[in-house]
Amino acid sequence: ETPCLRALDRAREAFAEAGQEASRTSVAFFDAAELAANAGICFLDLGRPAEAEPLLTEALALQDTDQVRNHALYLGRLASTQLLLEDLDRACATAREALAAAQQVASARSVQRLRDFQRQSTRFRDVPVVREFHEELLAVVA
Repeated sequence: ETPCLRALDRAREAFAEAGQEASRTSVAFFDAAELAANAGICFLDLGRPAEAEPLLTEALALQDTDQVRNHALYLGRLASTQLLLEDLDRACATAREALAAAQQVASARSVQRLRDFQRQSTRFRDVPVVREFHEELLAVVA
């Protein structure tokens, strides 16, 4: 956990120092949205969803609207985060948004993220909102 948090701090510092110069280099794709998303993913992977959720939400708010694939991926991660927080209604609503975004692009990663969410939510399969999402996903990606 500590090495991950140190690396995240270094990434934030490097991003702040790079400023406008970064937009003219080979890392121009790495913006504030990408930094927030990666930080959120780090916390999600560390099992700290309460810290991941605001970062992933921030990433989605900062993201360019033309980055549909990343939007679908970030929504999928946010849905998993909300699932870990056991906010099933929000998790499934977010997963539905991710599914809609994934349908706009041909992205195996986006579909895989939704399948991961489905697998993670299996323990709640008797809850109507979860069962309904599973059925919707199956109808689209079967």
